[in-house]
Amino acid sequence: MMIRRAALPVLLPASLMLLIACGSDPADPGAGATATTSAAAEPATTTTAASTTTSTGLPGEPAMFGPASGDELAVIGVAHDETTEVRSVPGEDGSTVTELEPDAMGLVATGEARLLDDGTTWFEVDAPGGTGWISARDVAYLGVTDDTTSAVIDRIGRVSGESVLEVGQAVADDLASDEPPSRIVQSGPVTSGDLHEVQLDVIGLGDDSVLGYRILVFGMDDEGPDASGEVVLRTVEQTTLCARGVTGDGLCV
Repeated sequence: MMIRRAALPVLLPASLMLLIACGSDPADPGAGATATTSAAAEPATTTTAASTTTSTGLPGEPAMFGPASGDELAVIGVAHDETTEVRSVPGEDGSTVTELEPDAMGLVATGEARLLDDGTTWFEVDAPGGTGWISARDVAYLGVTDDTTSAVIDRIGRVSGESVLEVGQAVADDLASDEPPSRIVQSGPVTSGDLHEVQLDVIGLGDDSVLGYRILVFGMDDEGPDASGEVVLRTVEQTTLCARGVTGDGLCV
């Protein structure tokens, strides 16, 4: 029994010494070098490199809003005797890719939009003549077209004027808002035959869904024994211009 008592104290310290030696053993220099190498490699992430290599080099920054890829847009708000330009890069400094007429339609958005330092927004589109950037001010979604003649006459009467343009202006003024002030543009030429015709765009109604209206106004000569010789309102066809998109039924979203 004494031999066992003597042996136990000797074995126990030896075990403790072995544990202490293992716990206090300095880290392997090779392991330390591995940890240092790993830490040094960490900041060089692919995210930072991708941000640089995928930079488009285009002016401005990605816009928070814009048409989705595949959306169809139409030119709006451009005077009938002018054109709007699709440019190689966003902004007025970009070279001209193609020029579009005031009634151009079927522009297909790519889904890219840029906000420039001057506050203007530009959309990339596939247009007749090439792919490039067009000012958001000059495009919209075309919504439903309605015959609004009765509603117009109920509000302002069957107006007349020296020309169909004067009649059309009266209809446009009725649709326009005072605050914010709408922009009224004659986007189609005056034509005359059996009827007189003119197209105007009324843009900016203070609504984030309905951007405005495109109106096609028809007038007829005032005839009869008491004829004034003026052009009298006959018909108004009104197309809704949508800012954010359009449903399958032609309603603004």
